[in-house]
Amino acid sequence: MNLSLRPATLQALQAFHSRRQRLLGLRGCLGFGLILLGVCGVIALLDRAWLMPEGLRPWLSVAVYLTGAYVAWRTALHHLSLGRELAETARLMERAAPSLRERLVSAVELSDGHAADSSEFRARLQDEVAEQLKTLNVTELLPTRALKPWLNAAAVLLVVVAGLSAVPMLHFPGFLLRAAVPFVNFARPSTIKIAIIEPSPADKRVPFASDLEIVAEITGGVPEAVILETETAGSKTRRTEMVRSYETRYAGQAAIGQGDVSYRILAGDAISSWFTLSARARPRAVEFVKTIVPPAYTGLPETVLTEENGDLEALDGSVVKLKLKPNQKIQKGDLLINPDLADHPEAVPMTLAADGTLEGEISVVSEHESWRSALTAEETGFTNEESSPWRIMSIPDLPPVVQILEPQEQLSMMADETVRLTGRAGDDVGLASIHLTHAVNGANWEERELKVSPGKEITVQESLALGPLQAGPGDAVLIKLVAKDLKGQSAESPVVRIIILEQTVDPQQRQWAQEMRRLAQQATTLSEQTRELKQAVDKIPKKEKDSAKEEAKSALARAQTELQQVTERSEDLWNQLKQAATTAPSHLDSMKVQLLGEKLLHMRHEALANLKSLSQGLPENVDGLRRSASEAHGDADVIEQAARAFATEDNAKVVAQIAQQLSRQEALLTEQSLASNRDSSQRPKWHEQQRAAVVASEALRQELESLKPVLDGGQQKQVEELKKQIAETSADLSASLDKPDQTKSPEHLYGAADNHRQRLGRAADTLLSVAENAGNKAAQFRDKLARQENPALVALNDARGALAQAAAEAKDPKRQAKTDREGRTATEQAQKKLAEATQQLEDQAVLREQNARTNTQAALDANRASRAAGQLAREVADLPKEQATIQAVQAKVESLAQATRALETDAQAQTAAEAIAEAVANPDPSENVTPARAAEQARAASEALRQLPDQLRRAKTPESQGLASAFQQAADASRQTADHLQALGRQFARQPGTPMDVEGGRRLAAEAEQKVAQAMDGLQSQTAAARGTLEQLTPDVSDMMKAVAQDLKQTQQSTQQAASQAEANQPVDEVAQKARDLQEEAEANAAKMASLQAALRQEANAADLEKMDERQMARMADVALAQMQQKSPQISQNLKQAAEASQSQPQAQNLNQAAQAQQETSESLDQLAQNMAKVEDGQSLTEEELAAMQNREKELGVDEALEEAYKRAQELAQMAQDAGQNPAAVLAELEKELPKNPAMQKSLAELSKQTAQASEQAVSAEAQQPSNIGLAAEQAAHDLARVARHQQRLGQQDAARQVAQASSQLQQQAQAAKGRPGTPQKPVGPEAQTMAAEAAKTAGSLAAATPPAISANPFYDIQGALLAQALDQLDQTVNPKQAQSGQQDGSQSGQQQPSGSQQQKAQQNLADAKQSQQQSMANQRNQGQTPGAQKPGQQQAQNQNQPNPNDPSQPSDSEGGNQSMKVVEGVLGGELIMINGDWGHLPSKMAADLTEATRGEAAPEYRAAIENYYKAIATKAKK
Repeated sequence: MNLSLRPATLQALQAFHSRRQRLLGLRGCLGFGLILLGVCGVIALLDRAWLMPEGLRPWLSVAVYLTGAYVAWRTALHHLSLGRELAETARLMERAAPSLRERLVSAVELSDGHAADSSEFRARLQDEVAEQLKTLNVTELLPTRALKPWLNAAAVLLVVVAGLSAVPMLHFPGFLLRAAVPFVNFARPSTIKIAIIEPSPADKRVPFASDLEIVAEITGGVPEAVILETETAGSKTRRTEMVRSYETRYAGQAAIGQGDVSYRILAGDAISSWFTLSARARPRAVEFVKTIVPPAYTGLPETVLTEENGDLEALDGSVVKLKLKPNQKIQKGDLLINPDLADHPEAVPMTLAADGTLEGEISVVSEHESWRSALTAEETGFTNEESSPWRIMSIPDLPPVVQILEPQEQLSMMADETVRLTGRAGDDVGLASIHLTHAVNGANWEERELKVSPGKEITVQESLALGPLQAGPGDAVLIKLVAKDLKGQSAESPVVRIIILEQTVDPQQRQWAQEMRRLAQQATTLSEQTRELKQAVDKIPKKEKDSAKEEAKSALARAQTELQQVTERSEDLWNQLKQAATTAPSHLDSMKVQLLGEKLLHMRHEALANLKSLSQGLPENVDGLRRSASEAHGDADVIEQAARAFATEDNAKVVAQIAQQLSRQEALLTEQSLASNRDSSQRPKWHEQQRAAVVASEALRQELESLKPVLDGGQQKQVEELKKQIAETSADLSASLDKPDQTKSPEHLYGAADNHRQRLGRAADTLLSVAENAGNKAAQFRDKLARQENPALVALNDARGALAQAAAEAKDPKRQAKTDREGRTATEQAQKKLAEATQQLEDQAVLREQNARTNTQAALDANRASRAAGQLAREVADLPKEQATIQAVQAKVESLAQATRALETDAQAQTAAEAIAEAVANPDPSENVTPARAAEQARAASEALRQLPDQLRRAKTPESQGLASAFQQAADASRQTADHLQALGRQFARQPGTPMDVEGGRRLAAEAEQKVAQAMDGLQSQTAAARGTLEQLTPDVSDMMKAVAQDLKQTQQSTQQAASQAEANQPVDEVAQKARDLQEEAEANAAKMASLQAALRQEANAADLEKMDERQMARMADVALAQMQQKSPQISQNLKQAAEASQSQPQAQNLNQAAQAQQETSESLDQLAQNMAKVEDGQSLTEEELAAMQNREKELGVDEALEEAYKRAQELAQMAQDAGQNPAAVLAELEKELPKNPAMQKSLAELSKQTAQASEQAVSAEAQQPSNIGLAAEQAAHDLARVARHQQRLGQQDAARQVAQASSQLQQQAQAAKGRPGTPQKPVGPEAQTMAAEAAKTAGSLAAATPPAISANPFYDIQGALLAQALDQLDQTVNPKQAQSGQQDGSQSGQQQPSGSQQQKAQQNLADAKQSQQQSMANQRNQGQTPGAQKPGQQQAQNQNQPNPNDPSQPSDSEGGNQSMKVVEGVLGGELIMINGDWGHLPSKMAADLTEATRGEAAPEYRAAIENYYKAIATKAKK
């Protein structure tokens, strides 16, 4: 039975549902349409009536659409969801057809089969409902008329819209469209019509950052204003009023930035639609690759730069290759030069590369100021015509810049010196050449190209020898540098003026005067401080009262402070005295230092030593302290007065010499004034010379200023007046000299020069008188100090007296022992005096060893005497109270005192002998740099001898009376010689050029020398006996070393214990106190080591290194010295740090380090003492001992230095020995040495120059004779052959060839002049002169080009000079000149010496070289260095201009501190006298060059040693 719905039922239900859906949809649409059309119409009317804001209208339209949709939904669309189910559709259908009520729904519900009704019922119901539905019409159930109200409303609304649209003025359709379609770009309907004329089309692409003109045509009315409205993304709308350009056309500007721009036109009530201007970039270059090609003359490479800008900067004349990378594809590109100019050059097409880049070239010249690329874009067609041009900077090739850095502006030098020139040149591109140009007095400029490396900046260091320029005193040598760049442009430096001075003052004497000024200042300070000390000690009360307890403590504290200051100042003065001793230029000056030193040592070791008890608190014996303070002040006052007198003497002497020379120079210029200034060719020279004189006058004023501090008040006023007068005439003369805008008459110039001459003459006379008075006063002080017995001898005599008292007391034990004011017994007094004598003798020896002149046997004698006194002091300390024992020690003290006095007498006699020998060597004031030097040496001899008679009489020996008489005669003769030579010096100073009795002075000096020698012969036995006595009393050095080693070992044990306590973390303060106690022990050990070092130095210095045992002893001494010098400061520093440490760990570390250093030093000294004891006993060291010593040398780092020094000494000794037997072999050795020895090279070059010049002079003199036979030419040919060999040895092959050729030609000339059988004679003529002159010029150039050797140890330079001399002499020995008949022996300059004589001189020079090596080693020891520490040629100093010591206008180190020597090149300070023919024809100029090492580099002690060594050689040659 079928219970489901019947098809008819389903069909009816579906039909009903479909029609219902259609009707609801249609009603919704009508509702939406009515709302949309009605409301939009209203909006349109509002838009027409009111200029609705642009942002409001679209949103109103959107609101209309939303409202319509809502109405459609509410009226119809939301009903569409009903009837989706059959049951719902059945209900809706029953509602439409009431006849089906309840039946259709039941049929649908019963059709699912779940009803409880019977099947028959349900099936019948289904059939009935199906039949009933067949008769129903769905259209009738849901008729269309149900939509009639909606359709009517729509019809009415359409009629209204049609009516509004029919009104033309309303433009309703357009407004309705604008309202119905929101957000669409419609123009606003209006009677006024807007048409865009430009741009065309209205929407177009435009360039970035441009302005576009917009032109609109307005029709249909004339609006009040036409507005252009523009809008850019992200910015506000901008409105601008357009300008009426033509009837209906209006124009406005739209600014285009980096984005698109929208615009529209507003005219009345008309608004155009929006148009878009699409912004696009113009073509431009985003990367510039610039290849800069410099001008060809520069030789510079191309430079490639990649930058983001097109600015061009290059050297003028360069070509820049451009490669531009554009921001877009380019259709075409050109280069425009100077595009801003109307007449700019034509565009240059650029090449378009495959990668899209553009290439072109631009020349960088001064006419091209800018450039621009003209680009056309391929896509947009845009150009970059509005782009700014790029800058073209043409860098001009500027002329070079050159300046002379050193010397600056002006320098005063001697005529034979060498100017050390330092300059700098620079150019922006590059330098091609630098020339050094010079002229004497501004005439005849000469130049020579300097060898420099090319570059933009060049530093020039060059030498200009003044000698070949033949400039004399008073001349001015003008120097400048000329630089030329690669372009050919040149520039000149400012001119530097070199004033040529006459050598008036020995540079060493000037340095000595400055040294004495410093000494005087320090002595004055010491005197003032000792006065303060005396006042402080005087205020200490004798007894401490409770009421004045604080006052007593305050007085004691002040006295302690003053004592500390005086002690420090006395130490400073002592060090300054030692420094001064190294530079003492004469025996008289050394005597001053010795006298001041003895007085200072007396003050330090007696007076100040007695005052040390102040540090222990308030003393009991205040009177004793007051006496000591008074004694200290008295000593300091004497030192101050003497030092001031000595400084006044030396400085006044220097200033007087300068004034005398300047007076002579100005007198000569005044005499030449009228003639020179009337001659136009001579006038410039005279003015340059006068400017030099003015400069020298200013220098004299500075010297006068430096003299004032050592003068008394009256003399200071006198000097100040002289300064004022010289300044007035100097300024007047300077103002009168020619200037670019001024030329004074010859008469005016004569008057100014004469006024200046008169003032200088008066100043010279005044200063000479001041110098003589100062010299007399200084002589009085020297005599006063010399008459006082040596404080060490006084102390020995006091010790002897105290021991005599002790012996007397020991003889009578019941007799009460006497004590001195300090409570000391006789033996204690003797011990104290012996200790004082020990220290004074040791320090006197130290002072002597500072200078080679005084570092003689006398220094060793003094040191040995100090050791003997120290040994006696130790014996006295342990002396038993037995008369015999005391008397035995007393006898030793007596013997020591007598021996010391005898040796002191011998030392003074030796000094007198050396001084008088130097006076004999050259008594002529005109030939001495210091005219009064010979007189000073004779005066030194006289003063040394004058004290000897009294000393000999004190000795009370049988022969003393006779010796006293002999020395008195020698003293009188020396004094007479000194007076005569002083008179000669005074005559030369005041009346130069007048005949002088030089021979008389030489005769007197020789007589005095003879008397001194005779007196010394009688002294030899006494001296030998004294040295024998001293040798017996002096302990061996090995014993001293053992004692010091033992003391160090004991201190080391204590130090190690303290270190262990620190490691155990015991209280830091307790360990620190022990460290402080150990510091005192270390200071005592250091003092003992200092005494040991002094002894070792003296013994090593005196050793003969040719003897094996003495050489070993000296080397062991050097090892011991190095050990103590290295370890002693370390020990002191470690103990100090341990005492100051605040923690146990650093304390223990420092103490362990100190203990280790003490142990090493103790063990080393102990081993060396054992070795030295064997050597002292004449035993040889074993191989093991020698190996151990070598290992010690290596550990100390002195093995190489010592080996070098001792090996050098042995080699020189061997050469000296071999020169007598095999000169050719020694010559070969010297030739091997030459390339390694700069000093030897310089010396040999100078020797060659001197020989060539002597040959030239000899040939010239022979050519002037009416008849000659060529002897001089023959000799010159032989000498020049030797010169050629020397130049070949120096590696100068071209020069050697030239000189050899001249020698050969001269030989031919000489043969022709002598004639041959059957041939006529041909006298030597101009050709020979020319050849000799050329050879001399070549040799001179080589000598000037050979740089002087500047080594750290100038004694190596002495060796170089001596070895060069030996080489030259051995060359003459090996290559002798063949004897020629008729040769005039000795008739010509430069004659050949016999080969045997030259061989002997070579031996002597080699021996002297060996001696100089030993002296060098001694000087290094004396300065705390290891011998050989600096090898020959090591640490060469640069050749720089040094201020001329003879030019006071240069800065002088006149105040404080140790000063470096300032020595004029070419002028050997001191008494350098070379005996012609006796030392290889070595002149003073060469000797000066050989000692150039002292120019600002050598220590003063070396300077003195060099000078004294030369003097010794000169004296030996004279003998």
